[in-house]
Amino acid sequence: MGKYLDVIIPMVYKGNYGQNSNWIKSTCSWFSKNSGGAQVWCGLQTYVSDNNLTTSSTSALKADWLTALDGD
Repeated sequence: MGKYLDVIIPMVYKGNYGQNSNWIKSTCSWFSKNSGGAQVWCGLQTYVSDNNLTTSSTSALKADWLTALDGD
């Protein structure tokens, strides 16, 4: 898809998949390596999950954001 798109934004919603921050890193890394040259901007979940709409803490979002950058 990278040859047709400038940006790919995978929704790495760890809460919906029952995953942790390491999953965010590996998923963002996979997309970066397989983007075909398109930029990859990982979309992060700002709440616990679709079944729990509690807002994630600022520190949890920052940790996920830094982990996503590490996978890029």
